[in-house]
Amino acid sequence: MIKKMYQVLQSVIDPDTGLDVVTMGLADIQEWDRKTKTVTIRFAPTSPMCPMAFVMTDEIRRKLKEVDGISKVVFVINNFDRAKELQALVSDPDDSTLPTSW
Repeated sequence: MIKKMYQVLQSVIDPDTGLDVVTMGLADIQEWDRKTKTVTIRFAPTSPMCPMAFVMTDEIRRKLKEVDGISKVVFVINNFDRAKELQALVSDPDDSTLPTSW
C-alpha cells in the first residue's frame, strides 16, 4: 500500500519545475493507519507563499482518495504562510483530527 501511495504522489507534478512532489521533497507519507484507512501527508511548499500549494494539495488529496483502501487523507502543512486556510480547504468537513500546530 505504501508503494502505491508513493506512486500516486510521484504523479503529482509541480507545474513550475516539471518535477514530482516526492523528488522535490514537497510531500511525504508521514503515517498510514490501516484500521481507519487514513494516510497523513506532510506537505511543505517550495516557499512560504507558493502560489501552487493549493493546486498541488488538492491534486494529492483527490488522487490518494481514488486508491482502493484509502478513505481519508490528512495533511500536515509546513513552511506556508496560509497553512491554516489550506488545511481547512483540503480537510474533510467532519475532520476532527486536524493537527493543532504547524
